[in-house]
Amino acid sequence: KGPWLVKSGDRISGPYSTDDLAQLIREKEVVVIDEIMAPQSRWAYVRDVEAFAAVVEEMRRGLMNSREDTEVQGYTSPAQKSPITRTAVTTPTVTEDNDPTMVTSAETFTNSQLDFSAPSSAATPKSTKAPTSEQPAAAPIASTPATPVVVKPAAPEKKQFAMDPLPHHVPGAVTKDPLATPKQYVRPTMGGGRSGLILGSLVLIISAGFIIYTVLKSPPTKSVVNSDNLQTQASVAWKRGEFERALELYRSLNHDQPGNPEIAARLATLLMKIEGQTVEAKRVIESAKANATDDDDKSALAIALGLAALQTDDANAAVTEFASAKNTWIASFNEGVAYTMLKDWTKAVSAFEQAGENAVSLLMLARTHLSAGDAGAVQKVAARKQADEAIKKALLQVPDYQQESLLVSAYVDVLSGNAKKAAKEILEAVETDPAQTSDHFHDPSLNLDQVSWVKLLPYCQSVHRELNSRVSGAMLGICLAKANQIENATKTIEFELQKETSNTYLHAANAYLAILADREDAARASLTLSAKSGSSRLAQILSSRLCMREKEDACAEEGWTKLASDANPPIAAFTGLAQIKL
Repeated sequence: KGPWLVKSGDRISGPYSTDDLAQLIREKEVVVIDEIMAPQSRWAYVRDVEAFAAVVEEMRRGLMNSREDTEVQGYTSPAQKSPITRTAVTTPTVTEDNDPTMVTSAETFTNSQLDFSAPSSAATPKSTKAPTSEQPAAAPIASTPATPVVVKPAAPEKKQFAMDPLPHHVPGAVTKDPLATPKQYVRPTMGGGRSGLILGSLVLIISAGFIIYTVLKSPPTKSVVNSDNLQTQASVAWKRGEFERALELYRSLNHDQPGNPEIAARLATLLMKIEGQTVEAKRVIESAKANATDDDDKSALAIALGLAALQTDDANAAVTEFASAKNTWIASFNEGVAYTMLKDWTKAVSAFEQAGENAVSLLMLARTHLSAGDAGAVQKVAARKQADEAIKKALLQVPDYQQESLLVSAYVDVLSGNAKKAAKEILEAVETDPAQTSDHFHDPSLNLDQVSWVKLLPYCQSVHRELNSRVSGAMLGICLAKANQIENATKTIEFELQKETSNTYLHAANAYLAILADREDAARASLTLSAKSGSSRLAQILSSRLCMREKEDACAEEGWTKLASDANPPIAAFTGLAQIKL
């Protein structure tokens, strides 16, 4: 029943009454993927709140009558003149690791041969047997947004760009001459009446012509300002990783500016990434091709078409599109992915090297070397050495894909018979912030399927088989959870705890699973057991993140400060402290 708070990205506004919020939804200042909260309740998407079901349905029906022929779950358009002013308050946002549901059947891992086939976006794991390291079963992860601090600042005056309608735009409007004197009825003569009628008609015609001329000459200030503002919002949402919101904004922009190459390229990319709409994405791209006049626009559309080709397993067409894009490492990276699908390891290696020394390109370079060795294209010993060199470079970059790189490095050492080094690296992987990779921005134009945890899961299985330690068991549980196999992950951790009930790393991993499932009490219990059993950096990170989620600033600050003083502090420690200070 309200009052309602509204959360759009990291901005919180309100409170609003139910009627005021419904009006904001109708005017598209609040979209269906924004989150709202009433007293004594949790954050929920607008589209899921029963109080606004009628308004959401009204907006959906209105949008179905527009030019868009795809299913629209929410619609964002330039804000219209509104008597309600939204007050934005910036608050810190805690991001949990929410890897997208990846699709694979139970994968069999033999001699490190990797599966470079394009994943299907509709299938799900079918195994329902008891968990083993070779055959996990999938289960979805539930996630509930964190409860924010309610702040009610004074509402600033909001600028309105909407113009009041001219009198001739309003049915029944009458334009009054301020200089006119009160009229008295005088019965006209026949001739005078006819002359007055002719004169009046001429005046009306001239007036109408003047008004039309004035309107046509008037610059469309309102639409330009709103369009620029909407494009800025879309770009910010894209760069922040708020891809669902960016999709709605670019969809609205494409409706208002059909055929714009930059808008079309981003809209098509998000349609494929979020909704799996490859056919619609291609239609959007083709509609903008004729308007692409410079290399940047042409390259953006070529990359989007290449991604569409990868979605349909047409690796040859993908290579052609990515190769036509000019001077972009993203195109080179995606071209490397396409060559791995074709099992052309030499060209794949060349493409990933051309993509540059960034963490994800080096990680894929290492995987490609290992696959080339397994396929017999090069000797396995040489392939492992090249993979090891690539991973060492990846670990020297910014700590993006650090946990994934440590896992691959441990796997290479297991293959090389260096179990001691592999055990050290797998411990470091377990102690790495599990949300670190997702906290980094990754351009949606990158095809990252081959570095997803579904594809990396066989490495975890192989390392655990060889090391058979409680730490490698904890890492396997984390891998399974990140591959969205939460039920199997839980059973794996429970099985390992039966072997050693007081292992600090297993309890920390168990706390991570509880946090993913929004079971805060269970998470705190596991963190307490972890602390009693020893010292785990993972437990300290998770404890600090849990304090942030529950808005316990003093607790979070203490945890992050302690972690920031480490010899190799996690990035989350500094970002966490910065968020508290804000």
